[in-house]
Amino acid sequence: MSSKVAATKPSAAPQDYSVLSEPPEPLLDKMALLYAPDDAAWPGTVDEFVENGHPILPYAIKQLQEDEKISPEVAEQLLERVRQSPEVPVDAQRIITLLEVACYADVMCHRVEYPLRVATLDYVKSNLDAPGTQNALAWIRESYQSGLPLDAPDDKTGEFRGMLVKAMRGRLVTYANQVTKGAKAEPESK
Repeated sequence: MSSKVAATKPSAAPQDYSVLSEPPEPLLDKMALLYAPDDAAWPGTVDEFVENGHPILPYAIKQLQEDEKISPEVAEQLLERVRQSPEVPVDAQRIITLLEVACYADVMCHRVEYPLRVATLDYVKSNLDAPGTQNALAWIRESYQSGLPLDAPDDKTGEFRGMLVKAMRGRLVTYANQVTKGAKAEPESK
């Protein structure tokens, strides 16, 4: 079946995909908590991310172990919980949402931007043959428009808020191109 998916030309035909309508700051702040094992909210935050299957959790666990903030035993227990948790279905909407949240963190220079970008792009690359992934990437390239309540590009407020809308679109298209061309999730050197 995956050969059919790979051989089928992706379609960016009009779809009713949801895009972010509010900045994902609360979600990003929860992700940042994944890197604070001493915080009282950490166990509950880990539980939440085990349940929702977000790709940043295994990345965060490995980083915490490398930084010696958690023991190898605890890291292995947590990774085993991730492996044993119910698989979250991969579809076009999930791919779009994951990429959009990572893109927002990247554009806004949130403290989880780098690990989130790497984890998300690796996740999408590993699911290129999943149903809907190619369609999601094609839709991002051809049809994505931010739904965030920020001023449109070229606004006259002088606050440069419209720059975010333009940056989100450009960065998402770059992400879509990176995962399909096998480019690394690392930022390009300038």
